[in-house]
Amino acid sequence: MWIALIGGLAAAGAPLVGRRGRAPALLAVATVAAVAATAVLVRALVVGDHSLVYVADFSRRDASAPYRAAALWGGMAGSLLWLATLVGGAGLVAAWRLDDPQRRGGIAAVTGAATAVLVLLVVAFADPFTTLAVPAVDGAGLTPILEHRAMLYHPPLLYLGLATLVGPFAVTVTALVDRRLDDAWLDTVRRWSLVPWTLLAVGMVAGAHWAYVELGWGGYWAWDPVENTALLPWLAVTVLLHALRGARTDRPPVSRVAVAGLACMPFVLALVGSLLTRSGATSSVHAFAESRAIGRALALVVAAVVVGLALLLHRAARAAGDDTMRTAAASRAVVTVERLSVAHLAVGGAALAIVLAGTLWPLATDLRGGEGIAIQGSYFALFTGPLATVALALACLVPVATGVAGSAGRRRPLLVATGVGAVIGLAVVLGPAPAVAPAPGALAAAAGACVATAVAGTAGAARRGATLGGHLAHGAFGLLALGIAGTATGGTEQVSLRPGETAAVLGHEVAYHGVAVADGPVAGSSAVVADVTTGGQRLRPSLVGYPDRGVLLAETSLRSTPTLDVQVSLRTALDDGTAVLEIGVHPLQVLVWWGGLGVVAAGAYVTWEAGRRRRSRPGGPPPGPPVRRGHDRHPDEAAPTSA
Repeated sequence: MWIALIGGLAAAGAPLVGRRGRAPALLAVATVAAVAATAVLVRALVVGDHSLVYVADFSRRDASAPYRAAALWGGMAGSLLWLATLVGGAGLVAAWRLDDPQRRGGIAAVTGAATAVLVLLVVAFADPFTTLAVPAVDGAGLTPILEHRAMLYHPPLLYLGLATLVGPFAVTVTALVDRRLDDAWLDTVRRWSLVPWTLLAVGMVAGAHWAYVELGWGGYWAWDPVENTALLPWLAVTVLLHALRGARTDRPPVSRVAVAGLACMPFVLALVGSLLTRSGATSSVHAFAESRAIGRALALVVAAVVVGLALLLHRAARAAGDDTMRTAAASRAVVTVERLSVAHLAVGGAALAIVLAGTLWPLATDLRGGEGIAIQGSYFALFTGPLATVALALACLVPVATGVAGSAGRRRPLLVATGVGAVIGLAVVLGPAPAVAPAPGALAAAAGACVATAVAGTAGAARRGATLGGHLAHGAFGLLALGIAGTATGGTEQVSLRPGETAAVLGHEVAYHGVAVADGPVAGSSAVVADVTTGGQRLRPSLVGYPDRGVLLAETSLRSTPTLDVQVSLRTALDDGTAVLEIGVHPLQVLVWWGGLGVVAAGAYVTWEAGRRRRSRPGGPPPGPPVRRGHDRHPDEAAPTSA
């Protein structure tokens, strides 16, 4: 790890001594060293080298090899080392894929600094290679709730998403230092932002599904600080992508200096999330790694990054002069597309601010000497619900305003589709069995109809790939919003039943047949399994006990249809066979998964399309303008004005 630390520091310092071109090679040394250290730790976890404190804490012999390896991201030291390795690797890939040698060195230097800081935290506060005086006979292993197949892919996806945020951050810091906020920078930031946006989306969907089917608390998103750690950067990238879409027009919604700030924000929010969840300042159902020392160190890192960025952005804004104000005034003066872009940014920014304020509140109260209690989910739902409704309206207006290829003749079908969709949506949600509130339901249906019509008309568009990807993302968001609005109308109830009894719960008949004792999912565990029938389907919820670890977990059972889910959990089982069952009814739950996967698919498609367009461009991407020394270059200088 010391090699990784020295290599990262050397890469970061290379530009300071006039050796920026050597930064990629030094970053490669740091990354290879971090990979080697990670491989050594994974091997120790898999073979069960319980002479290491970390292995004794998070790995046990009777766990399967995949779960022993998954302990790498199951604790503080391992997860920090894993994150440092991914950050170094992501920065190295980003630097090597860039065609501009000058910027390649700057990106490697910035990434080297980030990697060095993370490795330094590992070395100073959370060394996973600390040994025991006497090796342990066996380890504690992961908590039972983490021994789920989702543990093998959900955390790695989130860590990959968070780590790849270093790409847009590094290229933007390099552009600010070099005073080159040009079109090449815009293209690179957009292309590299799509990767973490997609990875974070699929990671959050996977985590939400894990919570829904495994935890048995009747939900899929609790607005927990750790959950928000992934949501905040994703929202920030979403705002950035909307800003980038209009950044090369004649009247961009925001200046390029503002876009640069937005490009740096996701990685900064990822650091803030690490500070919040690892410092112990807040309670979390995901809490597994807390250290006040690491929290204080991360706070210093975040403060230094924010101050440095503020100085760079201030210098860029001064260089821009009055043009920034003229750009803002122009965007207020125009109509339709530019104003809708501003509306998108406003809605996304408001959602980001609301979630950030609620997430940071525990840290603020902790600093004032309070208990650092997390904000309840009702706060987030109260404010983000109306914003989501506005976003659905914008999803309808944008295709209508732009047309498929900018012609008024092609807007007419979009207007007709939007109106028909809204009427159908209202008819459904106001029907005899409404499953969703009228406004979100009608807007979601209207957005779906409008987007479907727009997609059908993009076949011959010049920018079919980007346009189609945007339509797909908006349509998937509408589906996701409709599912969220539907599940909000559901509920849960608890009933106590004797064998043979039947109860009507939330409009559904539930028959209870009794309980039986069975073997648990792992050696040494046992389960009490209930036999329940609802909607003609047999369900078997259970309570699983792990005596050696003193843990009792509920395993839910689910009946899922395209219109609703009925979820049954066993809460208590008495000796006489009486059981307390918790019945959850969740209308349109499946649309949450379809919509979430649709967002992921749209992100993957746009990422692929961006890469294909870059590869098919003759001679590769155009080089940026030469660097000018000795004066402040205008950030928007020589930028083409065509979209």
